[in-house]
Amino acid sequence: GLPEGDARVAGSEPCMMKKEIKGRDVSLEEKIEFLEDLQSSIMEDFLIWSSTILYSEVTVFRRIITSEGGDLTEKIPFSLFRSTISTKRSSYSGSFGFSGEVNGAVLKEGIEKMHTATISQLRGRMVKPGRYDVILAPSLTGLFIEEVVGHPAEGDFIAEGKSHLKGVIGEQIAPDSVTVLDAPVEGSFGLMFFDDEGVPARRKEIVKEGVLTGYIHSRESAALLGDEPNGGGRGEMGRLQAPRLST
Repeated sequence: GLPEGDARVAGSEPCMMKKEIKGRDVSLEEKIEFLEDLQSSIMEDFLIWSSTILYSEVTVFRRIITSEGGDLTEKIPFSLFRSTISTKRSSYSGSFGFSGEVNGAVLKEGIEKMHTATISQLRGRMVKPGRYDVILAPSLTGLFIEEVVGHPAEGDFIAEGKSHLKGVIGEQIAPDSVTVLDAPVEGSFGLMFFDDEGVPARRKEIVKEGVLTGYIHSRESAALLGDEPNGGGRGEMGRLQAPRLST
């Protein structure tokens, strides 16, 4: 985080907002039946030794009242699924998160892909050391982008000089085909309508056609770097908010 002591923060226009996402009212029995059906379809494969699906849900209610006159409220139900599928010699784990109504079709498709990946590992061969051209799954590509571009673009790391992206705004850092965005997507497990400082959440363009175009800011990091806050201030109540990715 940023150094302790007196802090200067960027101003933000006071915002009045009240948002509520409603999920479909589903009984506990229906949820259990749906999950049992998912698991049964996997266990029908004699190559599968075990399968687990863990389900949790929570409704998040937040209200932020600022000294500048802002009053923002949101109420969002979240659901999270974690699954592990194992054979005698392989195992595959994954998680699926939703805000609002659970997308059963997406969840079922994801579980089926995990099943296929687990079985395919039985036919896999050891890879010899060396350099190879590879095709990455979207989830793995996203993970690389998060670590190589996402976190290094967080404003506190820039302000402290701990990021390789400091001082290179406007420079080409990737091929023209690469554009990187940070946005709280509706329906995703990371949905939010405003950050923990009362700044409305927004779509943040970090890289456009290979060129570094911006950072993720809290109000403090925005003030330190002479930028505008852009809804990236995240942190628990009573703690210093830090600029972080939306999801």
